[in-house]
Amino acid sequence: AVGLGVALVSLLGLIIRRYRRAQSAMQAAELERLGRLVVSDPLTGLHNHRAFHEDLAQEIQRTARTGVPLALVMLDVDELKAVNDTAGHQAGDELLTGLADALAVSVRATDRAYRIGGDEFALILSGAGEWAAVQFVHRLNATLASRDGRRLRVTAGIAEALQLLGKDDLVHDADLARMSAKRAGQEFAICSVDMEPFESSASDPREEHHTRTLASA
Repeated sequence: AVGLGVALVSLLGLIIRRYRRAQSAMQAAELERLGRLVVSDPLTGLHNHRAFHEDLAQEIQRTARTGVPLALVMLDVDELKAVNDTAGHQAGDELLTGLADALAVSVRATDRAYRIGGDEFALILSGAGEWAAVQFVHRLNATLASRDGRRLRVTAGIAEALQLLGKDDLVHDADLARMSAKRAGQEFAICSVDMEPFESSASDPREEHHTRTLASA
């Protein structure tokens, strides 16, 4: 009887330990799932605005320590509002998820893609310069052109970090390049020191056409 009692107690202890291990594994899995939700965009599955700023700050610090360049690409979807207005928001969402899919097959293993809000996306290219970013934009455009369905177009701005600088400054530079590309009717532009913010006032259409022609050339 004593031996049977000891065996039962041992068996009960084994069951309890296994239950606790299973419970701990379930809790860890749930915490990991919640952690992914905090930094993920629910529509596209890409990293979100919060993850973007955290990762960009870390990559800039790495560039400052190592001297290895860092490239930032800011993207937006052309004519998304028109698609939402004419075909509905579901069609617009399909464009956004289509871009996310194209990003997934266009990036390198070390690149990270983000949806930072609305129709705006970003890509951090660690250990790469602005010309690697240009090559990425070409790959992305080729991927988008090969897709069936509604034609998806994006405009990209590229900025490069070679030393320590504020992450907001790098984002500003890439955004400025993106706006310059959009204004000129180009697919992308690289930030340069001579770029200035555009005035919002309307200009002469003939002058606008002339500016686009010169910029494209």
